[in-house]
Amino acid sequence: MTAALRLRVQPGARRNGLVGWMADGTLKLSVSAPPEDGRANRAVVELIADTLGVRATAVRVVRGHVARTKTIEVDGMDEQTLRRRITAGMESGAPGPSGVDAVRSPDRKIEREQGPRKGKGTHDGR
Repeated sequence: MTAALRLRVQPGARRNGLVGWMADGTLKLSVSAPPEDGRANRAVVELIADTLGVRATAVRVVRGHVARTKTIEVDGMDEQTLRRRITAGMESGAPGPSGVDAVRSPDRKIEREQGPRKGKGTHDGR
């Protein structure tokens, strides 16, 4: 038995963490490793394996090796168990990325809170 899961990865983040479920069922996560020489992919595999409580050898990237959108497979687990464990990991306080205001709504989708914009347009003209 093997479960597959689509991911949206933010490499080079301040810390590793699960962000939440996107509207299409894709899991959004961040890893601090840069997207160089497969380092971000290895970090993704380690983060997912730790969250699911399985060995890293049971998790593999099967699609999107050089893209931010990836598909992973996890051996020895069905999709329902995989999603339940990831959701439990998010609810137990698994660290999320710093600087992102993501809120999990009751149906576990990500909703962005609007905060003050930084950057262009903040200069008061003095």
